[in-house]
Amino acid sequence: GHQLDALINDEERKQRYLKIWKDEAGTGYTTYFSLCTGEEKKTMLSWSSVAEKAADLAVDEGAGKTDLFASLPNEEKKILLNRFQSDQVVYGRNSHFPQLRQYYGFEDELSLKPVAKRLSELLNEDGSSPPVVVKFAEDCMNAEGIVAELESGQVILLENVRFYNDETSRVESERLAMAKHIASYGDFFVSDAFGTSHRNSATVVGLPTVMGHGCCGYLLKREIEAYSDLLGEPNRPMVAIVGEAKVSDKILLLDHILPQIDSLIIGGAMAFTFLKVQGYDIANSFHESGQSFLDK
Repeated sequence: GHQLDALINDEERKQRYLKIWKDEAGTGYTTYFSLCTGEEKKTMLSWSSVAEKAADLAVDEGAGKTDLFASLPNEEKKILLNRFQSDQVVYGRNSHFPQLRQYYGFEDELSLKPVAKRLSELLNEDGSSPPVVVKFAEDCMNAEGIVAELESGQVILLENVRFYNDETSRVESERLAMAKHIASYGDFFVSDAFGTSHRNSATVVGLPTVMGHGCCGYLLKREIEAYSDLLGEPNRPMVAIVGEAKVSDKILLLDHILPQIDSLIIGGAMAFTFLKVQGYDIANSFHESGQSFLDK
């Protein structure tokens, strides 16, 4: 939940944030807190044991609210976030990570460290010799040393790129700065993530932009071929089913396929946005608001 330009030349601060993440054992309490607005941070801190210190902090970014929250015991962080989650005011607000708000995602281990272990098991399950070495970079923006030491046939897995706000920043220059840094680790970019390939983030759009090329992996290739076959000359009637939480991620896709299908079934949390627009009472259910497509 921090920006590259604020940490890249501040090794002490960077190591402090890494320690916070380790102390929280991957629960991501501080990461979640860092993505809240200044007013929301002030509100949560006003409920805490450091309320007096927090009262003197400005609402503006960089005043020290996140650092103060990070200093709290993990149990108190959890209580504050749970209280914030249950506050009806926050439902429906636009968040960087709506799944955290909706599904208590800050309880989950967001670190990819367990993935590195599993990746090593999969790459070595055939018992080949020598074994494939999988190295893990705890800071995705500070992996130059590990990359430089890689030998032929070895693999490096970067830590979750969303730990940096630059990954999903609305400022293009920030996304491209992160992409340029990560691009320095390799020579070719291959994407195999069909489910996230629509996102304008540093590692999805930024990397192929700064590297000057982009390639499809085998899984992405199969997904595109299947999608093309279905919408080319489908059997009739043709029914599309969409779900998950955010309409904004899929509205362009929906606009594209509507003329080619006979029926559309909307499920999951996404359905509440449509019901809300139609005038139904959805109580505290998650929905998106303030989006231009809601006027259509």
